[in-house]
Amino acid sequence: MTKSIQTILILILVAVVTTILTAFGAQSYYLEQTKQLALLTNESNRAAARLAVNMASPMWELDEDLASDVVASEMQAENVHTVVIWEPDQEKIFYGRTKAGTEEAEADQLPEGSDYITATSEVLHKESVIGVAGVAVSKANMRADLRATLQKIALTTITIDALLIFALFMAMRSVIIKPLKSIEEYVVSISNGNYDVGFSAARFLGELKRLRTAVETMVENLKRNISEIQIKEKEAAKAAAEAKQAFAAAEESKEKAVRARREGLLEAAGVLKGIGGRIREASSDLSEKVDAVTSRSDQQRERATSTATAMEEMNATVLEVARSASEAALSAEESRSTAGLGSSKVVELVTTIKDVVQQTENLKNSLNVLGSHAEGIGRIMGVINDIADQTNLLALNAAIEAARAGDAGRGFAVVADEVRKLAEKTMQATKEVETVVRDIQSSSQINISGMEQTSEVVRTSTTLAEEAGRSLEQIVRTIEMTSDQVRSIATASEEQSASSEEINQAMVHINDLAAEIADDMALANDAINELSTYANNLAELIEKLEHDGEDN
Repeated sequence: MTKSIQTILILILVAVVTTILTAFGAQSYYLEQTKQLALLTNESNRAAARLAVNMASPMWELDEDLASDVVASEMQAENVHTVVIWEPDQEKIFYGRTKAGTEEAEADQLPEGSDYITATSEVLHKESVIGVAGVAVSKANMRADLRATLQKIALTTITIDALLIFALFMAMRSVIIKPLKSIEEYVVSISNGNYDVGFSAARFLGELKRLRTAVETMVENLKRNISEIQIKEKEAAKAAAEAKQAFAAAEESKEKAVRARREGLLEAAGVLKGIGGRIREASSDLSEKVDAVTSRSDQQRERATSTATAMEEMNATVLEVARSASEAALSAEESRSTAGLGSSKVVELVTTIKDVVQQTENLKNSLNVLGSHAEGIGRIMGVINDIADQTNLLALNAAIEAARAGDAGRGFAVVADEVRKLAEKTMQATKEVETVVRDIQSSSQINISGMEQTSEVVRTSTTLAEEAGRSLEQIVRTIEMTSDQVRSIATASEEQSASSEEINQAMVHINDLAAEIADDMALANDAINELSTYANNLAELIEKLEHDGEDN
């Protein structure tokens, strides 16, 4: 495995270093080639320019000897291959020479192709074009120089490549290969069961150092776990023997538990069955009693209605009241309990009215705060109104000064007029806001007065309700005494006639309370029906317990 990693790393190292150096070499060759081409192009352009200048006099005087000397001078340059001088129409040759091997020959045109760089320049005489000079420069010397440069770059690249690869390989071998080999040998020894072996001498850096530490920690944990496993194996063998003995005891206990569970289920089913029967009987009895109470409540309500009617007729039929006294004695006890319930309702009413008083006080305080805020807004509006007045006054003064300035102040006068209009709008808006604030303050005062009156009315209602509660308590006491006093109603019929109206009102309240009792009895009847449903569900559960007990 180490050899495989080593080979891969070497191949990667060679590929990367070679690629980088090759790229540098190619870049150097390209730069050198560009440089040489630029030099040749510059040389051809300068040669054409010199010919154009030097050939002006020979062409104007038609002096071929002088022209030959000028061309021969340019042909001495190493890279110049061909020189041609044309007439202005470039159709007739004035003079031309080219290199043919080691000799020179006449030429009538410039050579073409990628082996040459050509340049032309007009021959001028007194700003008139009298000919065209053309020069062709050969690339042969440049290519020879480039080949030599390429060889030099290749040799340098190969040398540097070999040196870098060797240096990097030695560093890699010391920093990566040897530590990996040491880790491999250590792990192989551990896998063969030799836990006391250590790492061979190697230089561990960075991730490899952390890897070595992690492997050592892993081996220490493995050794500790193996020791614990060996201890646990001994304990497990001992526990297995004990478990075998406990299993037999558990089987026996299981059989006993099954029998006990069966007996317990049957016994629980019997107990629950009795409870369920009692619940059904109790719910049935309770339902009958509720029906009876409901019936009596209806009778009570009917009697209360009859009593109220009788009270209205008492002034004219005192003798009939005397004959009905015995019936009133029978219902006096029921009326007492109903009046007691009415007294508790009055207490609740008093509590509710006190809550209303508190809410009224809170609302009054909120309205007072609203009035204070409205007054604060009014003060702020007053300040804004004063500012608007001052702004309007300043705008008028500015308009007057602008009018004095004439045309120079016309623009300032327009601005002053706009400021004055804005001030007037502000004053108008301030007045409207003041009106709204005054309305809010007035409404707040009216609401506060109304809340005070409401609070007073609610307090009066509380007092009246408390008095009504005390009256109901007195009624309760009076009804308790009615049974003893009812025999004297016949002789005191005139006095009873005077208080018949008060009793009639009490009967109306009693009738209402009887209606409430009837509604409560209806709710109680619904609860009893629900209890009966629970009893039936309990009976089904008992049957299931009995069935499970028989199966077990």
